Amino acid sequence: MPPFRGGCQTTPLSEGVIDVTFRPTYGYVDEREPITADHYNQLITDLITWSNNIDGTELAAPLLLSRTWQNLNMYQHYIYNFARIFGTGLSGCCVRDVTGFGATGDGSTVDSAAIQSAIDDCPTSGGIVFIPPGTYVIDRTILLCGSNADKERVSLMGSGPATKLSLKSSSNCEMIRLGATGPRKQWMMVHGIRFFGNPVGNTTPNAILNMDGTIGAKVKMCQFHQSSGNGIYIGDAPNGSIVESSFYENENGYSIYNDSAAALSFAILSNRLKDSKGIFLEPAARGTLIARNQIYTSYQTPGITVASSAIANAEDFSIVGNEVCESSESSTDSGDSDGIVVRCSHGKMYVRSFVISANVSLCNEGSGIHIYSESGGEIVAFSLSNNVCHLNWYHGIHVGRSVSRGAINGNTCNGNGASGIYVSGDTDAEVAELIAITANSCGNTPGETSQNYGIRLTSSVRRCTVVANVLHDNTDRDLWDASKESNLGHNAEYP
Repeated sequence: MPPFRGGCQTTPLSEGVIDVTFRPTYGYVDEREPITADHYNQLITDLITWSNNIDGTELAAPLLLSRTWQNLNMYQHYIYNFARIFGTGLSGCCVRDVTGFGATGDGSTVDSAAIQSAIDDCPTSGGIVFIPPGTYVIDRTILLCGSNADKERVSLMGSGPATKLSLKSSSNCEMIRLGATGPRKQWMMVHGIRFFGNPVGNTTPNAILNMDGTIGAKVKMCQFHQSSGNGIYIGDAPNGSIVESSFYENENGYSIYNDSAAALSFAILSNRLKDSKGIFLEPAARGTLIARNQIYTSYQTPGITVASSAIANAEDFSIVGNEVCESSESSTDSGDSDGIVVRCSHGKMYVRSFVISANVSLCNEGSGIHIYSESGGEIVAFSLSNNVCHLNWYHGIHVGRSVSRGAINGNTCNGNGASGIYVSGDTDAEVAELIAITANSCGNTPGETSQNYGIRLTSSVRRCTVVANVLHDNTDRDLWDASKESNLGHNAEYP
């Protein structure tokens, strides 16, 4: 067995600072094999040498291990082996293995109590709770902050798709709750676990994972299957993130859902949604970033929806670099099939200061991008740029009523069912106005005849500028302007 970087030692980091990281000789112990006497004896020797080298330096709990928890899956469960060798009772060690508390992972035994016990055994300062490969059945909500809500900085770590948590039939509860009522819990994390919500056996619409009551929480590299409600509920979770996770066949609720204005500076990055309902934020709090997500076949909902709520505006958010394809429409509720939607949902509220850029929205049963206000609301100060909207059933980009003071530039809108860019407004009291529409390309590509209009402005549009667009091969008109007081010029129209 190869040694691990020369055994244990202390290394000067700078004058007066000593690295007291523990580096055992054998860093690669296969968890599927018994621990031999040689491994154990060498480990004890390493510990004695390590403690002597520290020379009286006080250690902070938890122990600092030579392999960090971020690299757990990459380095053969190094931390897991450390905890396995010592058991779960080592004073100061922040690693807990749920199998040491009675979890079986056999797919039939209920392991809720064992997993909760492992979390409860962590110090209040937090730790890593490791779940080895297996299928763990739970019948109640796992509280990551502990049964007494007294813990922070707890990371629930699996081995990727091989670690499965399945909700038992008729449990009708959330599976994991990261925070608690009262002060927010800091830096909670769930990583590398595959969740099964079992909607057939659980009819109450609960989220699989609830991030409410946290700050700086992260969900990373997890998979969510078939929830009875939403996949992830964000809630009061500022500075949090959902990263590199996947959602499959979540048709009973949204894959990612928020209804709290307290989720400031939240990031939804590099996730994949397939055969699921999309991302729904009402509202999107300040600093929200939705980027690099892949959303395929959003079920009866837009791929991405951002809206104001009845009590909070949506503002200062970005939707960047996402790919949204094949949002499907409900047979009973039309209008649920746009790729990306930004709307002001309630009167006397507003949506403002946002960017929609570099997204690909195609083959949706509505429009590629749709922004509009419901009666009494207002959308202002926006930029739609460098998006590709192709082969959508209605429009590439649709700007509706009470939308003003924005820019639509550099977009490519080809082969859509009605218009490349459609600015409509509604009535004289709810117009679309003061919008710059520049440097867009709108038309049919070779072999396509579906798009009727390149750019169309209706009579409820006021004081817009339409300049330097390339309009080509549209079936009816390249540019149809019925607006009032708009400025049109230098648009290239090609047959």
